Amino acid sequence: MAVGNYKPAYLLCLKTVTIVVVAVALCTSVGCNNFDRTGTAEGQSIVGPFQAKDENPFLQKDKEESTKRQEVVQLNVYRIVISPQDDASLGQLWSLLRPAQLIKSNKKLLSRNGLQIAVGGADDWPKAINIMGLGPPSQAEQNPAPTTDATARLDRQIETWLAEGLMAELSITNLPGEQTLFLYQPDGQLVGKTYEECYKLLVVTAKFQPTGQIQLQIMPALKTDPPRFTALHWMVKQRAGNEPERYVSLFEPLAFTAMVNPNEFLAIGRSEHVGDASFGAVFFRADQAQKLSTTVLLIVPKIMTNRKSKGFTGLGGSVPKELK
Repeated sequence: MAVGNYKPAYLLCLKTVTIVVVAVALCTSVGCNNFDRTGTAEGQSIVGPFQAKDENPFLQKDKEESTKRQEVVQLNVYRIVISPQDDASLGQLWSLLRPAQLIKSNKKLLSRNGLQIAVGGADDWPKAINIMGLGPPSQAEQNPAPTTDATARLDRQIETWLAEGLMAELSITNLPGEQTLFLYQPDGQLVGKTYEECYKLLVVTAKFQPTGQIQLQIMPALKTDPPRFTALHWMVKQRAGNEPERYVSLFEPLAFTAMVNPNEFLAIGRSEHVGDASFGAVFFRADQAQKLSTTVLLIVPKIMTNRKSKGFTGLGGSVPKELK
């Protein structure tokens, strides 16, 4: 045994303890005790809606990217059920609004399948809700918008936040049901199929444009599982450890991309003059037992931007107060 290399055990222990104490002191001074909160907001998951009070993954003071502006799109969706479903009330609604600006337009195919996509401005909002009978009496007296005998109700309000690469699912009804859908293909061929118990929904992605517009990509779909209203990853099928989304059908020929300007809302529903067996009439039917009820979705997008030390602030769009 080489006596020159021998050191007493207590000296080794003392040296180890000293290193540990110094390391703990350094960690305390620089905030290492926060490591257990990585990816959380006060102990809660940050997946889903962003809130100003939440920890923001974009706010990293020690990263150069924190000085850049980050945008997400907030969607306030009002699902309205109109009963009875009559051409007069729907006709007045679509006449009030103007056709949406669609990219790579497939308006003819959408119209032939009984789908209507329109936009309105801030001034059109109170008129639209009065047409559907949702405006308060005091507001209806001040606003000379036309009214009908149609009865409507706010069936559900959905709020979600979308960044690039995320999607949300907007349900048409609360319960699944059997659907018999006839679809005109781009080549003019009419195809039909009956689907067993499934949910009707719109798959939505959103993207902010440098022009200030919001680009909404929307596709009708059927699904066996209940729709997810909060944002989820578009390529969920490729993510390890996640169960694939159970889409029964994605109606890609009827997918469309709409451009919405600031302070505008998007309206989606069935066309005015279509048969009860058309795709739009069946897809937007509000209740399996009440064939005359129809669903109209009013989507109010708003750009939320993040700047260093300021958190999220709103740009464009305004959330209507009439239906709250």
